[in-house]
Amino acid sequence: MSDQSGKRIVGFSSMVWQEMANRRMEGVLRYLDDADDIILRDFRSMEGCEITPTAPPPPWKDKVDGVITCFGLDKEESSEDAQRWLQRGGAPVVSLIREWRHPKIPIVCTDDTAVMQMGVDYLIEQGHSHFAFVAETRDPADIARRRNVYRKLLAERGRELLYCDLAEWPMGSVEDLDRALADVAMMRFLREAPKPLAVFAITDWHARSICCICRELGLDIPGEVAIIGTGNLTVSRSNSPTISSVETPHERVGYEAMKLLHRLMDGGKTPSRAKLIPPIEVIERETTRLRKPELGDVRRAMEFIHAHACEGITVKELINNLGMNRRTLEQHFKNSIGHSPGQEIKNIRLARAKKLLAGTDLSIIRVSQMTGFREPTRLNHFFRKHTGLTPSEYRKQRHAE
Repeated sequence: MSDQSGKRIVGFSSMVWQEMANRRMEGVLRYLDDADDIILRDFRSMEGCEITPTAPPPPWKDKVDGVITCFGLDKEESSEDAQRWLQRGGAPVVSLIREWRHPKIPIVCTDDTAVMQMGVDYLIEQGHSHFAFVAETRDPADIARRRNVYRKLLAERGRELLYCDLAEWPMGSVEDLDRALADVAMMRFLREAPKPLAVFAITDWHARSICCICRELGLDIPGEVAIIGTGNLTVSRSNSPTISSVETPHERVGYEAMKLLHRLMDGGKTPSRAKLIPPIEVIERETTRLRKPELGDVRRAMEFIHAHACEGITVKELINNLGMNRRTLEQHFKNSIGHSPGQEIKNIRLARAKKLLAGTDLSIIRVSQMTGFREPTRLNHFFRKHTGLTPSEYRKQRHAE
């Protein structure tokens, strides 16, 4: 397939003119700036297209040499039907959406596990102990996977996921905000959850809805509820308060997808795994920006604790490093995260011990050394006190699961 100048044609398809799709298309165009033999054709006006076995073929059939798709599936649509529909287009396809779980459709997308890891690290460094997760419901299996990943990431840092909401209001229209404000379960949780609470939202639009609920409940942001979204979209800057966000690499996703499609158009082999692009950074804005001076002390203390807890440090060594009064630091901890710095040290050591016992075959002696206990008997006493099991019993239990 070629135009009158002999150049090959690639299509870019999206169900709607979304900001994320537009930014990914910018990445495609950046790749094509250096590809003189390829031009782009826009198929972003696909509203009304059916993805079913009996539906008409894709609108790009017989018009392109390859296509990049940037749309997900509705609840009633299966990836198998979508794969067959795309094949009827008669050209190689690369998808930018992870929920396409079909071996014949190569995927280039953001590494959402790395996104959640970046969000967890940021919120824990701020001193948070109470966490919630808000996501979409379009693909229940994908949401369950993300929820479990987020819970695991928190558990590895000695934290617990208090709440996971599978929201029905992802896009942030007036109707979506009305649905968010009518979400009784979410309203009740935000009102009754221990504070301060950290909410991780899978999109900036979800984060916006949480902001609206908090405003309706009279909850202080970020004093009582800190909120971080994903995508660094325009809404994160236009909302009041402005929304902190994990910046995801939309342009690079588009660039890498076009690079892969170019290879497929030249007869290259379809990759067996999705190409996952890591996030860029956390953009801190008003929904997480700490305003109380004492919380800066907590952040510095948390950084030191997470770096040195498993070396067996004491609270005295911590306050000597920070150069501040013990009573002041403990009051700051109580006000911001609800427990003492000594308890935080214990939480980190216990989480590390659990991870080593469950995930390695290291001896109990070595585990005790790696978690700051000079003797295995001290680890044994500490572990039994906090879990009701000895280290050996805990390892045996986890390996049997």
